Amino acid sequence: MTLTWTLLLAPLVPVLIAAAAAFIVGVVVGLAKRQAGWALLRGTEAALLLVLGAFLARVFIAWLLSLAVHPERAGFVLGWAFLLWPGLLDTLPTLFGSQWLTSPDRLLNIVTAVGAGVGFMNGLWGIHGLLGFLTFPLNVTWGLGGNTNGLLLHLINFAWGGHSDETRREAHRYSSGFRIKSDYAFTQGSVMSNTSPGLFGHEFVHVLQNLVVGPFFVLSYAAWMALLFIPGLVAGSRSKNGGVADGIEGYCYDGNPWEAMGYAVGGSHSPRVALGTAWTVTLAVLLAAAFGLLVWRVVLPWGWT
Repeated sequence: MTLTWTLLLAPLVPVLIAAAAAFIVGVVVGLAKRQAGWALLRGTEAALLLVLGAFLARVFIAWLLSLAVHPERAGFVLGWAFLLWPGLLDTLPTLFGSQWLTSPDRLLNIVTAVGAGVGFMNGLWGIHGLLGFLTFPLNVTWGLGGNTNGLLLHLINFAWGGHSDETRREAHRYSSGFRIKSDYAFTQGSVMSNTSPGLFGHEFVHVLQNLVVGPFFVLSYAAWMALLFIPGLVAGSRSKNGGVADGIEGYCYDGNPWEAMGYAVGGSHSPRVALGTAWTVTLAVLLAAAFGLLVWRVVLPWGWT
C-alpha cells in the first residue's frame, strides 16, 4: 500500500459532516447541563477532536500498512492489535483465505470511524488538559486498542452510567455502568466504568498502561486471564480458604501484574486464594518474553518482511 493524499483524505467529506453534527451535539449538551458559558467550547472541542481523531488514527494505520510487504496479512494483525474485534471476528475467515473486516481498505474505514468516535467523546466531555497534546494522539494511535473497547463502554453507559462532570483529567469516569462485579470498577482505554472518586488513582494506572504499552496491555491482560484460568480453578478447588471462583479471581485478576501496579497506587483487595508475588513476577517475565518472540519470529516475518 502506498501512502497518498487521496488515500488519506478519502473520508474528508463524511468526517466534516460528522464534525458539524458533533458541534451541534456539544452545544446542545452544554445548554442542557446549564453550562451556557462552556457550550460553544464543548461543541468546538467535540468537532475538532473528532476530525483529529479520525485522521490521526487513519494516518497511523495507513503508515503501518505501507511498511508491510503483505498488506492483507498486516491488516489482519493490525485489526487484532489496534481494534481487537475486527481481528477476532476475522480469525476464522482469514484461515480460509477471506478477510471480511481487516482488508486494508475496510480496516482504514473502521479505524477512521473509531478514531472519530474517540475524539468526539473526549472533546464532548472535555477530558484533556495540557497533557492532552501528548495523551490524545496516543489515545487514537498506539493506545487505540484499549480505546476501541472504551468507545463500546460509552455506548453501553451513556444512558445510565452517570458520566462525571469532571474535566481535564485525561480520563472519563462513569459513577455506575458496566462492571464485572457490582463493587468493581472497569477501565478500558481512557474510560472508567462503575468508578468512585476513591478508585480513580487505581483505574488511572490502567489508563496510563494502555497509553504506554499500547496493544500489548490489552492483549497480555487477556492472555494472562486465559492462561491462569485453569490453574486458578484447580487452586481454588484445593484451597481451604476459598472456592473455585476465589481461585480463578485470585490467579486471573489479583495475580495479574497489571492489577498489582494498580493496587500499588490505590484501592485494596485481599484474595482468598493468592498466586503469590514470586509467581506473578516470574510468569509476567515469561509472558513478556513470549509476546516479544511472537512479534519478532512470527508477526513481523508474516506481514512485514
